[in-house]
Amino acid sequence: MYSLWLAFVALLCVAGARSAPQSNAERLARGLTPLRPQFRSIKPGLPPSPALAAKRNFPSNTPIQTFYSGRIEVRSSSGAVLGYVKNQPLSTPIDGINLGPSDQELHVQFTVPQSTGVLTVVEPFPILASNPKFLSPYYIGIAFGQSVVPLVPGVANSLIFTNVYQTPTGPPQQTARGPSESNIWTINRSTKQLIPRYINPDGSKPNTEIAYDPPNNRIFFVESVSTWKNVHPGTLTHAVSFFLADIPS
Repeated sequence: MYSLWLAFVALLCVAGARSAPQSNAERLARGLTPLRPQFRSIKPGLPPSPALAAKRNFPSNTPIQTFYSGRIEVRSSSGAVLGYVKNQPLSTPIDGINLGPSDQELHVQFTVPQSTGVLTVVEPFPILASNPKFLSPYYIGIAFGQSVVPLVPGVANSLIFTNVYQTPTGPPQQTARGPSESNIWTINRSTKQLIPRYINPDGSKPNTEIAYDPPNNRIFFVESVSTWKNVHPGTLTHAVSFFLADIPS
């Protein structure tokens, strides 16, 4: 009888040992498959597990970017839509409004750092043409004629709006097509307005306005459209704004 009791106790011990949790190392040593991972949710009022807390606090060296794409809508100072920046295989491919079919509208794309609570991206970035009908370069920005000129209050200097090579943020850089600037754009995340920020040769940052000359269908940059009109009496040039707009499907 006593021997039967000992056998029963031994059987219970073996059963208990088999039901005890084993580590993956122990299971692999016995030729078994590893245990499935267990996912634990955080209950209100309780701290997360050390592993989950470490995952949450793990730093990332890769900045989060927001991708934008669309076409550039041109609006008057009253908010009226005048059209969209053109895209034509000409020597001046983009410096005007498209007056033809929609396939001659410029499509663009760019990325900016993602930031919560900040409406306007103030660090200039480049904008790339995504459907160019013209030859390289494919960024859109500021170029110059005979010489690099600054934008100065009270002076009616103008800068060319055209396709340019990508350049670092800063004063005009010499490229294969002459001096230019590509990193001149900022954006208001709420309204999607694209705002130019030209940097003078001396590093100063003047006011930069977009001007439109309807008779010649020409877009260019000036320090002040009002100053430009005073120096060029009778001109129909007026101030316009750029906005990123959706591409119709």
